Amino acid sequence: NFFKCDNEICVRFDQLCNLVDDCGDGSDEKECRNHFQCKTSRFYIPLVQKCDGKNDCLDHSDECNDVCGKEIISGVWLKLLAGSIGGSSVLLNTGSLVRSFLSIRDKKKAALCNRTLSILINFGDLLTGLYLLLISVQDSFMIGSDYCKKQSQWLSSDHCAFLGILNSFGSTMSLFSMTFLSIFRALNIRGGTLHGDTKKWKVWFLISIIIVSSIA
Repeated sequence: NFFKCDNEICVRFDQLCNLVDDCGDGSDEKECRNHFQCKTSRFYIPLVQKCDGKNDCLDHSDECNDVCGKEIISGVWLKLLAGSIGGSSVLLNTGSLVRSFLSIRDKKKAALCNRTLSILINFGDLLTGLYLLLISVQDSFMIGSDYCKKQSQWLSSDHCAFLGILNSFGSTMSLFSMTFLSIFRALNIRGGTLHGDTKKWKVWFLISIIIVSSIA
């Protein structure tokens, strides 16, 4: 009716696999499959509490492990994809912005609004690409597998807030710019090209709406 521990102590059989180290050396829990042992404290928790989204171990080892560890971007390939897309977006949109600014003086007044809205779309896409690039670099080289333990600290950090604002502002600016560009072109097709002060007012009005909407 007794179990002999590795340290020669005897305990009752009903004390085996009860999530308590009754032997003092852990031998009464060593072969059990109904628990998980926290890495630092060596305390036992029921196996169902492993990877349940709650930190039951003080060192978070029940949630931060090879089975259910968290990362900002899961998987090496997704990190590479995010970094590649982000880097390409930054380079291509930067080049497009430079070309647009260099050629905007040569544009006729009829194309001014189209060119300006296109610049805003490029700028919004550049910011979104920069977000993807920064978040992939942050996850790959600065946080990595420690994200699981530092998740709360990361989510409340100024860096995370900045990246969130960068992504939101960039994507919103692109969306509103594309919407207004489509509306502007449709109105021009329907009503003909505007000239003079009316065109200038329309351009600045659209730009103001896009910027205010993106900030809001």
